[in-house]
Amino acid sequence: MQPPASGGKGSALARAAFGQTVFLVAGACLVSYVLISFDLKWSPPRSLREVTIKEAHSRQTDFVWVDVRNPERFESAHIPGAVHFREAEAEASVEAVRRVWKAGKKLGVYGEGIGSDRAERVAQSLKTALGTREVYLLEGGWAAWPRP
Repeated sequence: MQPPASGGKGSALARAAFGQTVFLVAGACLVSYVLISFDLKWSPPRSLREVTIKEAHSRQTDFVWVDVRNPERFESAHIPGAVHFREAEAEASVEAVRRVWKAGKKLGVYGEGIGSDRAERVAQSLKTALGTREVYLLEGGWAAWPRP
Protein backbone atom coordinates (compact mmCIF):
# COMPACT_ATOMS: atom_id res chain seq x y z
CA MET A 1 0.00 0.00 0.00
CA GLN A 2 1.52 3.30 -1.08
CA PRO A 3 0.86 6.68 0.54
CA PRO A 4 -0.72 9.37 -1.66
CA ALA A 5 1.66 11.25 -3.96
CA SER A 6 3.23 14.43 -2.60
CA GLY A 7 2.45 17.90 -3.81
CA GLY A 8 0.02 20.55 -2.63
CA LYS A 9 -2.02 21.15 0.50
CA GLY A 10 -4.63 18.48 -0.31
CA SER A 11 -2.03 15.78 -0.70
CA ALA A 12 -0.53 16.66 2.71
CA LEU A 13 -3.94 16.02 4.28
CA ALA A 14 -4.28 12.79 2.32
CA ARG A 15 -0.84 11.64 3.55
CA ALA A 16 -1.79 12.47 7.16
CA ALA A 17 -5.08 10.55 6.82
CA PHE A 18 -3.22 7.63 5.28
CA GLY A 19 -0.75 7.59 8.17
CA GLN A 20 -3.56 7.61 10.73
CA THR A 21 -5.33 4.77 8.93
CA VAL A 22 -2.18 2.64 8.88
CA PHE A 23 -1.63 3.37 12.59
CA LEU A 24 -5.23 2.41 13.48
CA VAL A 25 -5.09 -0.82 11.48
CA ALA A 26 -1.74 -1.76 13.06
CA GLY A 27 -3.15 -0.98 16.53
CA ALA A 28 -6.24 -3.11 15.92
CA CYS A 29 -4.05 -5.99 14.73
CA LEU A 30 -1.89 -5.72 17.86
CA VAL A 31 -4.94 -5.74 20.16
CA SER A 32 -6.36 -8.75 18.32
CA TYR A 33 -3.02 -10.55 18.59
CA VAL A 34 -2.82 -9.93 22.35
CA LEU A 35 -6.41 -11.06 22.95
CA ILE A 36 -5.92 -14.24 20.93
CA SER A 37 -2.42 -15.02 22.27
CA PHE A 38 -3.47 -14.78 25.89
CA ASP A 39 -6.96 -16.24 25.35
CA LEU A 40 -8.54 -13.08 26.71
CA LYS A 41 -12.19 -12.24 26.21
CA TRP A 42 -13.27 -8.72 25.35
CA SER A 43 -16.51 -7.49 26.76
CA PRO A 44 -18.03 -4.05 26.46
CA PRO A 45 -17.50 -1.71 29.39
CA ARG A 46 -20.26 -1.74 31.98
CA SER A 47 -21.79 1.29 33.57
CA LEU A 48 -22.23 -0.59 36.87
CA ARG A 49 -19.59 -1.72 39.30
CA GLU A 50 -18.92 -5.42 39.78
CA VAL A 51 -18.34 -7.23 43.04
CA THR A 52 -15.96 -10.18 43.00
CA ILE A 53 -16.98 -13.59 44.34
CA LYS A 54 -14.37 -13.28 47.09
CA GLU A 55 -15.69 -9.89 48.22
CA ALA A 56 -19.29 -11.09 47.94
CA HIS A 57 -18.55 -14.02 50.25
CA SER A 58 -16.60 -11.99 52.79
CA ARG A 59 -19.24 -9.26 52.92
CA GLN A 60 -22.35 -11.33 52.20
CA THR A 61 -24.42 -9.68 54.95
CA ASP A 62 -23.78 -6.25 53.38
CA PHE A 63 -25.81 -7.27 50.31
CA VAL A 64 -29.36 -7.98 49.34
CA TRP A 65 -29.04 -10.41 46.42
CA VAL A 66 -31.30 -10.20 43.40
CA ASP A 67 -31.47 -13.22 41.08
CA VAL A 68 -32.68 -12.48 37.54
CA ARG A 69 -32.49 -16.03 36.17
CA ASN A 70 -35.61 -17.85 35.01
CA PRO A 71 -37.98 -19.19 37.73
CA GLU A 72 -36.96 -22.82 37.30
CA ARG A 73 -33.30 -22.03 37.80
CA PHE A 74 -34.05 -19.82 40.81
CA GLU A 75 -36.17 -22.57 42.40
CA SER A 76 -33.46 -25.18 41.88
CA ALA A 77 -30.73 -23.11 43.59
CA HIS A 78 -29.81 -19.52 44.40
CA ILE A 79 -27.70 -17.43 46.77
CA PRO A 80 -29.22 -17.83 50.25
CA GLY A 81 -31.76 -15.07 50.90
CA ALA A 82 -31.83 -13.88 47.28
CA VAL A 83 -34.95 -12.21 45.92
CA HIS A 84 -36.17 -13.47 42.56
CA PHE A 85 -36.73 -10.68 40.02
CA ARG A 86 -39.04 -11.41 37.09
CA GLU A 87 -38.73 -8.82 34.34
CA ALA A 88 -42.23 -9.65 33.12
CA GLU A 89 -43.51 -8.61 36.56
CA ALA A 90 -41.11 -5.71 37.07
CA GLU A 91 -43.27 -3.55 39.35
CA ALA A 92 -44.05 -6.42 41.71
CA SER A 93 -40.41 -7.51 41.63
CA VAL A 94 -39.19 -4.00 42.50
CA GLU A 95 -41.60 -3.97 45.44
CA ALA A 96 -40.33 -7.38 46.60
CA VAL A 97 -36.78 -6.00 46.58
CA ARG A 98 -37.90 -2.79 48.31
CA ARG A 99 -39.44 -4.85 51.16
CA VAL A 100 -36.13 -6.56 52.04
CA TRP A 101 -33.69 -3.79 51.12
CA LYS A 102 -32.68 -1.32 53.80
CA ALA A 103 -30.68 1.87 53.48
CA GLY A 104 -27.01 1.10 53.97
CA LYS A 105 -27.31 -2.30 52.27
CA LYS A 106 -25.92 -2.86 48.82
CA LEU A 107 -27.84 -4.57 46.05
CA GLY A 108 -26.04 -7.40 44.28
CA VAL A 109 -27.64 -8.50 41.02
CA TYR A 110 -26.72 -11.67 39.20
CA GLY A 111 -27.80 -13.65 36.18
CA GLU A 112 -26.69 -16.93 34.71
CA GLY A 113 -23.09 -16.03 33.95
CA ILE A 114 -20.63 -13.52 32.54
CA GLY A 115 -22.14 -10.60 30.67
CA SER A 116 -25.78 -11.16 31.61
CA ASP A 117 -27.68 -8.41 29.80
CA ARG A 118 -30.73 -9.15 31.92
CA ALA A 119 -28.75 -8.62 35.13
CA GLU A 120 -27.46 -5.29 33.85
CA ARG A 121 -30.94 -4.11 32.77
CA VAL A 122 -32.47 -5.08 36.12
CA ALA A 123 -29.60 -3.50 38.07
CA GLN A 124 -30.06 -0.23 36.18
CA SER A 125 -33.81 -0.25 36.78
CA LEU A 126 -33.35 -0.99 40.51
CA LYS A 127 -30.78 1.79 40.76
CA THR A 128 -33.35 4.22 39.37
CA ALA A 129 -36.44 2.84 41.15
CA LEU A 130 -34.80 2.71 44.57
CA GLY A 131 -32.72 5.86 44.16
CA THR A 132 -29.46 4.23 45.23
CA ARG A 133 -26.00 4.12 43.72
CA GLU A 134 -25.06 1.00 45.69
CA VAL A 135 -26.03 -1.53 43.01
CA TYR A 136 -23.44 -4.07 41.91
CA LEU A 137 -23.25 -6.89 39.39
CA LEU A 138 -21.86 -10.18 40.66
CA GLU A 139 -18.71 -10.86 38.64
CA GLY A 140 -19.24 -14.10 36.71
CA GLY A 141 -22.88 -14.39 37.80
CA TRP A 142 -24.39 -17.57 39.22
CA ALA A 143 -21.97 -19.71 37.20
CA ALA A 144 -19.09 -18.38 39.33
CA TRP A 145 -20.84 -18.75 42.72
CA PRO A 146 -19.26 -21.61 44.72
CA ARG A 147 -21.59 -24.53 45.51
CA PRO A 148 -21.31 -26.46 48.81
